[in-house]
Amino acid sequence: MSEAAFEELKAFDEANDTGIPVYYLHVQDSRSLSNWVADEWSIKHESPQALLLKEFDVVWSKSHYDIKKDSLLDAARA
Repeated sequence: MSEAAFEELKAFDEANDTGIPVYYLHVQDSRSLSNWVADEWSIKHESPQALLLKEFDVVWSKSHYDIKKDSLLDAARA
């Protein structure tokens, strides 16, 4: 994950008041899990990428410089 995207994810985690847990998947260490995520939700894998799941459905997906704390917060609170 790029440093900028990772910093946005950390900022979201610190500001997250929704109770939604945050998980980080290091693709290079867990390629099989990354492939499973892409297959399970029919999502094209991108790196970096952030997904927001609610009740096992992807409700928000962004990659690269579109990963922003405020857009994650908005999606999490919706």
